[in-house]
Amino acid sequence: MGLLFRPRWPPIKLLAGAECFTSMAECEVIASTGGSVAELRQLSLARASELHEVKELRGLAPEPFSEEFTDEYLAAVLARTHRALKDVLLDQTKVTGLGNIYAAEALFVARAHPFRRASEFPRRRIASLRRAIVEVLGEAVAHGAARNVSLEDVDLSYYGGGVGGRWRVYDREGEPCADCRAPISRVAHAGRSTYFCPRCQKS
Repeated sequence: MGLLFRPRWPPIKLLAGAECFTSMAECEVIASTGGSVAELRQLSLARASELHEVKELRGLAPEPFSEEFTDEYLAAVLARTHRALKDVLLDQTKVTGLGNIYAAEALFVARAHPFRRASEFPRRRIASLRRAIVEVLGEAVAHGAARNVSLEDVDLSYYGGGVGGRWRVYDREGEPCADCRAPISRVAHAGRSTYFCPRCQKS
């Protein structure tokens, strides 16, 4: 099955150095097999110089590759909440850019239990958690984000994968951990599946 993206307005050509960027585009996503509208999103344009005025972007946290995303910033964020560590990482007002997959992968790299209270996460381990977040997202950019989507293998072609084209823990319930060989666990939490190694991620 193929997809056709059909804009609802004439295409806008943006030249290099333009001060305007497409945050979203209003378009119909049409399944080529049936021709019916499968999805409709309402999107808009914003000038780069006016991003600070866009209501939907005001509350976003620093993104992990920015200078603002420091050990001190992350330590302060975690210290202020008793929520589960993974829940905090998924909160875009605390950390921008982590979804369910990358949060699970970053927590594994940092050897952090996803359900540990954020406020109880040791200060001495903050740096390793921040580095894990940056590492996992860096892998995604290097190995996944630039790839075309393969409809036969969406998980690997779009998301990239952690080691050898495979996730470290995500979607690997019951399979042996690559590091310690313990079976990967899956727990349903907050409407999502959380994957982790019970041996490597004890705390």
